[in-house]
Amino acid sequence: MSAIPVTSTLTPAAKRVRTGVKLKGASFTVALVLPTMAFFAIWVYLPALYGFYLSFTDASLIAPPNFIGADNYAKLVGDPVFWGSLWRTFQYAFEVVIPTLVVGILLARVIVRMKRGRALFMTVYFLPFVVPAVVSALVFSLLFNEYGLVNSILGTQIAWLQDESVAMVALSATTIWALTGYYVVIFMAGYQQVSEELLDAAKIDGANSWKQFWYVELPSLTPTLLFAVISATAAVMTDFGTPFILNQGGPNYATTTLPLYIYNQTFQYSSAGYGEAISTVLLGIALVLTLIQVVLIGRNRRTR
Repeated sequence: MSAIPVTSTLTPAAKRVRTGVKLKGASFTVALVLPTMAFFAIWVYLPALYGFYLSFTDASLIAPPNFIGADNYAKLVGDPVFWGSLWRTFQYAFEVVIPTLVVGILLARVIVRMKRGRALFMTVYFLPFVVPAVVSALVFSLLFNEYGLVNSILGTQIAWLQDESVAMVALSATTIWALTGYYVVIFMAGYQQVSEELLDAAKIDGANSWKQFWYVELPSLTPTLLFAVISATAAVMTDFGTPFILNQGGPNYATTTLPLYIYNQTFQYSSAGYGEAISTVLLGIALVLTLIQVVLIGRNRRTR
């Protein structure tokens, strides 16, 4: 049986009313979004563009900038401290992100199965994330002192913050402690997407706990995991407070990451133009990470 075509029965006046309602709705949406757009334009995009311009100048904190072309970027190529800081930035991210997400997803898996005390454990694990970086860094500087609690527990006398070979370990441990609770909460939210029916079917088929996690839970957590990997990497790579407060990037640049090197060049050596060139490189890395996140999440959604 052929379908009967449906024609619009709206009168011209009704069409005008409907169009007016749509326009009002669009105007209301724009009115809600506009303040946020203005905020980002004034405090994020314009400063970023101005900083990009300064990267082509000899700007300092005491004199007007003069355009020098790509000299700052040419200087980056031959700057061993920059390359060392870039490497340590990736090392810092690697040492923090993997343990943080592994511990976060395991703790989340335990908590979502708890019948009692779930809110208490969520609060306990999330608390370090809301502690200011200044406080956590100061506390861990005491813990990693040569006569601090860490050496007392391990029975050693390692100068964690003064030894180049272990200073990054102390920095990474401090950041892992601060970030893990946040990602516990993120993964707990992701567990809401795990199908209880599939888990029950896996149990009936005799799947042990590891197989349930690997074949049922992890595929459902993939979007959450992608977000966590990219966001945690970006957060660690742009972290300034913890390396600065813990031991100011020392010893001998052992914990100097790009954000800290930018600070040193800009404020200690009054070389703001060169600092902005380094900032532009760091911004480019952050944009690449964001693009990867968007592509991977979009691809995951299309394949589900």
